Formats: sequence, structure tokens, C-alpha cells
Amino acid sequence: MAKSINMSFLQNNNKIIYVSLLVILSFFLFLDYIPGMHAYSAWVTPPVALFLGLSFALLCGQAHPKFNKKISKYLLQYSVVGLGFGMNLQASLASGKELSLIHI
Repeated sequence: MAKSINMSFLQNNNKIIYVSLLVILSFFLFLDYIPGMHAYSAWVTPPVALFLGLSFALLCGQAHPKFNKKISKYLLQYSVVGLGFGMNLQASLASGKELSLIHI
């Protein structure tokens, strides 16, 4: 019975938990830009953020389903563009040149 009470508490308060997780993670990520505070934000790595998001989704459900549906399309597009900016242009052109010789 205690387990069902905890799960219903999490599902009923998922918006509060969602916003508090977002604020806490944003605070620690912004600490990285203050000189001397990097040691406090070093624990916020991509795997930690992914684990927190996955555990929140599994335990609490969707906090803002309409917002998630609307914004996820744009976040995916911006992520792909961001990955493109992180690529080495000369290496990409060299691999493209090699592939064009294979196709001809």
C-alpha cells in the first residue's frame, strides 16, 4: 500500500517535480560559467541528465504532454544541426570525396 501511495504522489505532483528538476539542473549548469565554481557542476554530465530524465518519465509520466509534443520536433531538428556544427569540415569533405569515387 505504501508503494501505491508514493507512486500516486509522484504522478499527482509531476509538474512540480519536473520544474524543480529543471531549475536545479539549470542552476548547476550555469555554475560552470562562474570562475571557480566548476567543481560544483562537474556531476551534471549528459549520462546523469539522461538518467534523471528517464527515471522521471518512468516514475512520474509526462508532465506537459502538449508542450512535449510541440517542442520535441524542434529540439530534434536543432540537435541535428548542432551535431553538424561539431563536425570537422575538412574530414567530412574528404570522406565525401572518397565516397563519390566509389559511386562513379
